[in-house]
Amino acid sequence: MQAGCLAYLIVRRDDTDPRRPRRLGAAAYGPPAQQLAHDLTAHVEAWGTTRTALPRLTITPPRIRHNGQPGTLISKPESLLTLTY
Repeated sequence: MQAGCLAYLIVRRDDTDPRRPRRLGAAAYGPPAQQLAHDLTAHVEAWGTTRTALPRLTITPPRIRHNGQPGTLISKPESLLTLTY
């Protein structure tokens, strides 16, 4: 978010690579929306071409604990998300 503007990631289907059936993009709103979306997309593309591992998102019920397991945990009232690379 920047001065009353908002940019965020979107996901769209992309069948060009069977290992990566979806492609990240950006949506933006506000006066500099086009530039914000371009900047966010450029960051995603740079990250996507230099990374060596595919991310994995696991969603489990919130009552299941992941003590000591690798990854970033995001705790939601209805679920526990674990992001690993």
